[in-house]
Amino acid sequence: MSIYLGREGYVQLTRIAETDEYVRGVLTPNDVNVSERRFSFNFSSSVFITGDRIELGTQDLSNLVLIQNHSFPDALVYVNVDDAGGIRLFDTFEQAVNGDINDALPLERDTGNQNIRARTRDPGFNFISQVYKYEITTSRDSVDVTALGKSFRENYSNGLISGQGSLSCFWEYKNTLGDDKVGGKDEVPNYMAKLLLRLKQGSVFRGRFVIFDDKRGHKIFYQMRCVVTNVAIQAGTRDEIIETEINFVTSGPISLKVSQDFGSLLLEDSSKLLAEDSTQILGDPEAP
Repeated sequence: MSIYLGREGYVQLTRIAETDEYVRGVLTPNDVNVSERRFSFNFSSSVFITGDRIELGTQDLSNLVLIQNHSFPDALVYVNVDDAGGIRLFDTFEQAVNGDINDALPLERDTGNQNIRARTRDPGFNFISQVYKYEITTSRDSVDVTALGKSFRENYSNGLISGQGSLSCFWEYKNTLGDDKVGGKDEVPNYMAKLLLRLKQGSVFRGRFVIFDDKRGHKIFYQMRCVVTNVAIQAGTRDEIIETEINFVTSGPISLKVSQDFGSLLLEDSSKLLAEDSTQILGDPEAP
């Protein structure tokens, strides 16, 4: 019988919105600062968080006049949101969290007002850094279906599956390229504290909780949609490590997957088939 140690476990998340509803507003010429590569529009605070990948476009599907040399109704970009609600646009997640003005996309100003809309749309998974322990509990609620019809009994007699869990992390608030503690592609635990306060789009994320990974493509993990319900940060007055505890509940189906990497899918010209976030699409990812 094999014995496994927990050192292979880790957690990944995808930034998503609770609904597909767009955040709508009016972008005026005065809202765009071309020299600072920064703009804003009348959206509520905490709607978007630095590092979010958003779909930004016009409401009437006319060309968006904002990004230089961009002649399309919308764009998929990463955002850096400052304390005043100003937004800079970037091509990558790493650039967005660093927020360097030189990496921001150059902007242009329209002559009139534009009705725009935006929503979070990010298919990629990012590692959560500094996690040293996590816990997941799944349960099935029993349902009394004796008074229901046959079709209802067949669908609901087994009950409904729900779950909850917690993440224990060493607190980190920044991720900078070249940082020896946090990688440029990692989510920091402080993001979860911001996520709990996010308005409009809710405190939801899609989580992948890896139990075992042999680093050769074979892994076992839970995948589920999660709602953050509580974030506790423990800070002492002496030389103590600042820790954060994140609690969440599941929303939607829960799956336990055993995946095997059989290599990347190739096109007819032998180039690799890429996903929307430019990562390689693997063949038969759920095969045992």
